[in-house]
Amino acid sequence: MRPLLTTLVALCVMSTTAAASVNMNPSSLTTTSTLVGQTSPPATGTLSSTNNDRVDLSVGSCSGSGSGTFILTPSQSILLSSPKTVDVTYMPTVAGTRTCTVNVFDHNTSTILSTFTVIGNGYTPPMISATTPSAFPNARVLDTSVAAHNTTRQITVQNDGGAVLSITNVTFTGDFSIDPSSAYGTSTTINGGGGAKNWVIRFNPSASGTRTGSVTFMSYAGNATVNLSGTGTTGSYAITQAGNGAFGTVASGSSAGIDIAVTHDGLDPKGPLTFSTVTVSNATQSWFAISAQPTNQITGAVGQTTGIITVTCSPPAGATQTATATVNINADADTGAMKTQNVSCTGGASVLALSIASVDMDPTLVGTTSAVKTITLQNAGTSDANVGFASGSTNGPRFSVQGPGGCGMGANNCAIPMGGGSIMITMTFSPTVEATVAASFNVQGAGAAPSFIVTGRGVDRHMSAPESVQFADEYRNPGSLATPRPVTLMNQGEYPIMITDLQIGGGTDVGSIVEPRPTMIPLLGSVDVMVKFSPLEAGKATDGQLLIMNDDTKVAGGMPIVILSGNGKDRNVDVLPASIDLGARAVGIPTRLSIALPDERFRLKNNEMDDFTIRKIAIEGDGLNVAIDDDIEGSTLMAMQERDLDLVINATVPGSLDGTLLVYLDEDPLPQSIVAVRMTAVSVDIHGGGGCSTGSGAGPLALLGLLALRRRRKN
Repeated sequence: MRPLLTTLVALCVMSTTAAASVNMNPSSLTTTSTLVGQTSPPATGTLSSTNNDRVDLSVGSCSGSGSGTFILTPSQSILLSSPKTVDVTYMPTVAGTRTCTVNVFDHNTSTILSTFTVIGNGYTPPMISATTPSAFPNARVLDTSVAAHNTTRQITVQNDGGAVLSITNVTFTGDFSIDPSSAYGTSTTINGGGGAKNWVIRFNPSASGTRTGSVTFMSYAGNATVNLSGTGTTGSYAITQAGNGAFGTVASGSSAGIDIAVTHDGLDPKGPLTFSTVTVSNATQSWFAISAQPTNQITGAVGQTTGIITVTCSPPAGATQTATATVNINADADTGAMKTQNVSCTGGASVLALSIASVDMDPTLVGTTSAVKTITLQNAGTSDANVGFASGSTNGPRFSVQGPGGCGMGANNCAIPMGGGSIMITMTFSPTVEATVAASFNVQGAGAAPSFIVTGRGVDRHMSAPESVQFADEYRNPGSLATPRPVTLMNQGEYPIMITDLQIGGGTDVGSIVEPRPTMIPLLGSVDVMVKFSPLEAGKATDGQLLIMNDDTKVAGGMPIVILSGNGKDRNVDVLPASIDLGARAVGIPTRLSIALPDERFRLKNNEMDDFTIRKIAIEGDGLNVAIDDDIEGSTLMAMQERDLDLVINATVPGSLDGTLLVYLDEDPLPQSIVAVRMTAVSVDIHGGGGCSTGSGAGPLALLGLLALRRRRKN
């Protein structure tokens, strides 16, 4: 009966739980947003039950970016015989919203009767910070320049807090202020959560040198002060001209120039000095012009403290009078004053003459430059000459004609003092073709214009090589016996050819170049490259290539290539017999061929008209070795000679042994012939013990071999 009673009680409890009805009104309680670390005012709700339950409250699962603690009052043993007021407060520890579920438990059974939601939000106060800019670019003091020299930097103010930041004022110390281009003035607001705004700060120095100051951004959340620095610069200049602007005598029909130096003489540090105009006024003749002036600025900041103004005087042909003028220089100096320089120029004439009228240059390699040759140009006139050299000839560009220091070319004329002054004219020749060319050059300047002729011959080098060389037939692997053959290289030009390298390419059995190698082919001459043909096998050898690296840049493909061809052949030497069968022999007892087989001869027959060297006779095969007379190896097998050799063969292990006799001639690593050798090697027990053995079960055969061996010894 107890199990049934327990079941009925459980059903009764379940029925009671299901019937219970607990509600929170409202179902979600939201507290007021609260500063992190403080406690919010309470949010109030009404908890009621239709069954007069007694309940407990507990905070369950939570979500959201915030973090903190909810306090429920009351939270334990709440009798809901009538609706009860429940207060909820929230103390945030991390900014953000936090949402939690509150579970309503039956006080007696801990059964969850219902749930409701609590919501809290934490925030942080505004936090001000500002970036520190690098030093401001240099700016001019007492800025009266035509172009503004004030400089700016940008400063960013950021609110890393949660609440809105109110900027209440922006104050400065030093030579700094808010630039008119700045989007923000002395007050504004910046949103929380990393919001930021930028101020453009202007630097306008009141004195030269390093200037420091600060800007302070004020707010109720505190102030942010940023230190500022910049450099104030000066702008002032002076002018100087050697000779006080006097050109002296300038050859009529020519032009001369003088330089007026403009120097930045302001206090350090110096700032950019901008020039507006440089003009000529009060000229008594229209001979003067400004040919060069500072293009824009003179600035001490990059080391440029001086600029040059070039004034030219160009008296016309026949002019002999003196002309004067004033040069006016305008710049945005701190004082704003214009500076002037008076100039004067007198016309004159010169008389020019050359020491010789023609020059022959040495023959010169095409694409290079010849040695220098010279002539003298003298001025016997009454004024200094200012001359250049020009040629209207087609071949003029092949010659370089210039005076001292490269003058006389382009606008850089040569100055020749009057009254017998002279210059040395140097010339070089740079031919582009193989030919004799000439060009006429005129001396351009005041007075008579003499001319001279320069002649030069261009020469070159021309490599000529055979397309291919066929070598005579050569024995395979001739080694040191290979016969060198010349490959003739010719130079059909008038300049030596330098051979920088020689290489054999292509077939691996073509051979090699014999030392010493030629390094030069004289003009209109030839040299021989000695090449060895060393075939590795009989028959047509793989073609090789003789690669000739040289300084002849006109060879098609970059360098000549000579195809090397040849045929290899075998040494025609017969080795007899084709095979040797020694029958049964004792292990360890040498067998001389002439004794074991008196009717057999090991014979070498040379069928060629050439001698060969017997380098080595060897045997291949496990358990066999061979010996020959000491004077055989290294001896000569004469042309058409037959030679009998006696061999001694020894077995080192018992059994049926097969080997191969190999004959090596000259330096050929390959054997000339192969002779098969057979032997049945017998182990002999000389201490008794009942017989002998071949190691392979051939007892009777071994015995016969031993008896035969003993008979021969008796004989």
